[in-house]
Amino acid sequence: NGALSSTLNAGQSFTIPAGYTTGGTISANSLSSQTTATATAAQILSGQTAFVNGIKLTGTMANNGALSSALNAGGSFTIPAGYTTGGTISANSLSSQTTATATAAQILSGQTAFVNGTKLTGSMANNGTISATISAGGTYTLPEGYISGGTVTAGNASSQLITKQRTVLVNMTTVAVASVTFDFPEKIVGITSVSSSNANIRMANTSISGTNGASALLYCDQTQSTTMTFNAIGY
Repeated sequence: NGALSSTLNAGQSFTIPAGYTTGGTISANSLSSQTTATATAAQILSGQTAFVNGIKLTGTMANNGALSSALNAGGSFTIPAGYTTGGTISANSLSSQTTATATAAQILSGQTAFVNGTKLTGSMANNGTISATISAGGTYTLPEGYISGGTVTAGNASSQLITKQRTVLVNMTTVAVASVTFDFPEKIVGITSVSSSNANIRMANTSISGTNGASALLYCDQTQSTTMTFNAIGY
């Protein structure tokens, strides 16, 4: 058979033929030539080993197992470097992230907002700036809804005062002092004059009694009657 020669890779064999041979060489190729690869230890799962270019490496890649996270709006989940068996990253429901109590009537008209996962369009009236002047004793009813501000003022009292006149018949049945009061249906703030149709009846003083009445204190030395006229200013 002459000289025999062969080069073997791992797992291969060479069958020597029967008969005479002058010798020869049967050799195995190097491990590095049979394990040509590119992985590094960081690219092999931690705790596992592998050969790369004839060198046995022990892996250092982290084993992260199953990954799981639930995210709110704007949140993020950082996936760690390494191996994972899978998992689920989910976003929480909008309703769970917008728990609130407002109704459409409590949100300004034309504006929108989310309440418990539902987008609402406001219906609250926008009344803007309020401006009003009220007379003495008057009222101003504020409209329902949003008011951006404003001023409600009371009118100048002097510009609202008007003259009031009331007349009453007074009978003085005894020679004495009499007090007469006449109630005005309006509020009066001052008496401008009190006059009597009988010159025998004298007035000691006049005054405002309560919030809407005028009174006069009368004197006479005999039984008399008179028509009293009250002139007052008020609202």
